[in-house]
Amino acid sequence: MKYNNKIFQTILLATCIFFITINARNIIAYVNTNVITDDLSQDYISSLQVLRKKSIYNILKDNDVIDYLNINGYKKPFSEILNNYHPPIVSIIYTPLSYLFSYKTSVFIISLLIFLSIFFIINVLCNKYKFNKLLVFAIYLSSSPFLYLIQWRNIDWIILLLISLIFYLEFKNTDNLITNDGKSYKKDLSIGILLALATQIKVFPIILLCYFLIQKRTKVFISFIVSNILLFILTTQFVQFQDILLYYNQTAQEDLQIFACGPGNLSILHLILTIFGWKYNKFLIPVFNLPFLTMPLFFLTQLSIIFINSYFCLKITRVKCFKIYDLLFSLWLVSFFFFSPILWDYSLNYLLIPLCILFYRRQYLNFNLLKITVISLYLIFHLYRPTTQSNLLYVRHLIIILLYLQNIFCIKNALLKNK
Repeated sequence: MKYNNKIFQTILLATCIFFITINARNIIAYVNTNVITDDLSQDYISSLQVLRKKSIYNILKDNDVIDYLNINGYKKPFSEILNNYHPPIVSIIYTPLSYLFSYKTSVFIISLLIFLSIFFIINVLCNKYKFNKLLVFAIYLSSSPFLYLIQWRNIDWIILLLISLIFYLEFKNTDNLITNDGKSYKKDLSIGILLALATQIKVFPIILLCYFLIQKRTKVFISFIVSNILLFILTTQFVQFQDILLYYNQTAQEDLQIFACGPGNLSILHLILTIFGWKYNKFLIPVFNLPFLTMPLFFLTQLSIIFINSYFCLKITRVKCFKIYDLLFSLWLVSFFFFSPILWDYSLNYLLIPLCILFYRRQYLNFNLLKITVISLYLIFHLYRPTTQSNLLYVRHLIIILLYLQNIFCIKNALLKNK
């Protein structure tokens, strides 16, 4: 058995090295770029606007921005991606970067920070679950989601780091035993702050708050609320208040209308759009042209996920099955794909923690099915590119749904075996 396992690991490692070799050229090109075509560009230029004390939205209409692009040799027409669709706090986060460094230097710095963040996350997971670090690093660095994260340098890398820090704080001391004594005060306070920052960047991490509320972790909730208020006050000190209103009243809605139907969107909303259509549809030919059903079905799906997740949280809490709490955490993380209306290929990095947890808890599920799911994810996202339509478009959503169902199945079996 050990011999076969070594053969499997050797083959897997060789496959990963093959993909890393293929991706290396692209990664170097993405880091060593002088072309503004990524998500970092809008964050960098909008942070320049913060320093100029000007509007961070509709920036392509600003003469200072156009002059900056012309002076630095960027070719017209300038990409629509330069228009900022991110929350105001993102511009504040990147302000030190735009103040100290050029865009090209910032690309290198952010790429390096992404590498270091991934190193920290994988190191935490491997130390906790006793995985082979070299193998996990090889699998991850050869994966398509990592490649897209380096290519687009989206703010998701910060959210992933914040979620990983929450995971680290939640499970670092004991074997997933959640205590309610005085020693947990600092931990809950820190978790509330980290979760608030993640929610300010993108709203969907707020669903993790349900995980703590069901456990009656009021300190996390209070810390979360207070931190959000303080972060909002901080935002108003750097960003014009009319920009804050503009984002929530107009820009966020435009973002949804423009990108929700994009062929690379991994949100379950996109799957619903492909079936029933949408009035803002620019990319998809729906199976049924019933756009009025789209948003009600999306909200109904979200309510169903909250109900299912809460049911299992309550059940595990009541029987005090503390050692499988990481499975609950995993369940809420996979649920991100049911709540956010827009998630791209780099958003698959949110599955890193759930996949490690499921592999560690594989005795509670069909391990062969889990391996097939992971291999399918790995290969399909290498074969498929979001700029093109493909039958793989629907398979990707179905694999994510299958992963969610396996997480539920794992929790159900764990409960039966730990009564």
